[in-house]
Amino acid sequence: MTQSDISEIKSIAIPIQRTDDSYDISSIFSEICDASIIGLGEPSHGDKTSLHIKRAVIEAFAEQSSPLTIGWERGPGNVEQLSESITKHEPQPESGLKWLYPWVSTEALDLFRRIVLDETGQMGFFGVDMDGPAPHPQYESLIAQGYPVQDLLRELKKLNPADPDAQGLHHIQRICETLLQCNPDYQPPIENLLHATSQWAQFRVLQTYSEGHSSANQVTTAHEFRDSCLCDNVLKLHRNTAQTTTIFSAHNGHISRKPTMAGGKIAERIGSSYLALGIAFGSGRFNAGTANKDSFSPKLKLFESAQPPPGSLEERLSTVDMPCFAIDLRPLRGTSHVLSDECPMREVSLSGGLEQFSLTAVPSDYYDVLIWVDKLEPSSILRTDGCFW
Repeated sequence: MTQSDISEIKSIAIPIQRTDDSYDISSIFSEICDASIIGLGEPSHGDKTSLHIKRAVIEAFAEQSSPLTIGWERGPGNVEQLSESITKHEPQPESGLKWLYPWVSTEALDLFRRIVLDETGQMGFFGVDMDGPAPHPQYESLIAQGYPVQDLLRELKKLNPADPDAQGLHHIQRICETLLQCNPDYQPPIENLLHATSQWAQFRVLQTYSEGHSSANQVTTAHEFRDSCLCDNVLKLHRNTAQTTTIFSAHNGHISRKPTMAGGKIAERIGSSYLALGIAFGSGRFNAGTANKDSFSPKLKLFESAQPPPGSLEERLSTVDMPCFAIDLRPLRGTSHVLSDECPMREVSLSGGLEQFSLTAVPSDYYDVLIWVDKLEPSSILRTDGCFW
């Protein structure tokens, strides 16, 4: 990095004021407020820093006194279950927060409560993912209301979610599709629940089965299928909640403009009406599960962030010597700016301990606006007897 390169970056850095755990994003609000759908990323699933930034973004839009829709990276039934337990002030996390794993922290619960208990009534909270069927009480509630989902619930109870059989998954998918075809007048909450369950069954088949064995190619196909579902579900949510700004809250990877990811697919459909807002960091710690050779342990534990290598995006941004700032990457596309070069970029998945700088890309190909924080603080994990995290 030359002094000229450093000056180039400093000249476009927009300071963000931070006081303890509070962030003031008013300095960048004009850069993001015109988008119809905002992909609001996070560099890990287990840090409180990005949750506080997400809260600041949500609060900034809420202050505009206009409707705001938040689609979270979890299934609609799971988010509904959490929302119900928050509204009823039931104990947490057993009755609700567990369905939002890995967001099982004090900071996550505070944010969820802020959204669900919003006094203005202008904030909607929905699940846009497809992983995992809804909790059984959601289907039992539908049965009590007269909806014919008894067969679906019976099949779900027979299934082992950790190791489902292909026949059972296909059966669940067929039941969901039949219910939707025979009942086109179902309201969005029920329709979305059935769609999410069908998508989950298809995902698990792709992820685990192909003539009795799995391969790296199947996993790629399964992940791409999931991001296609996320894209479809976010766009559908946005259509069903017309006249609102929609915030799609997910991991940096999912909200990115990479063509195979949900954000890239949304951008392909609606163009500049989509904005990918990512978060990058220099150092710190985060909570994550652990990937082994052939398995994954969901138990969350602390991991240290890797030192950014020379020439990486994070190493370049650290030269600004500012604790928190944002950069609008859109004007840099196709220019000779130092941040327009291909470079290593940090990726932290749900699994800690993996290589963090295996991705090499042009930053503006991934994000429209990027928020930088110098240090990531781990989330305060809620732990109770018997919890799996």
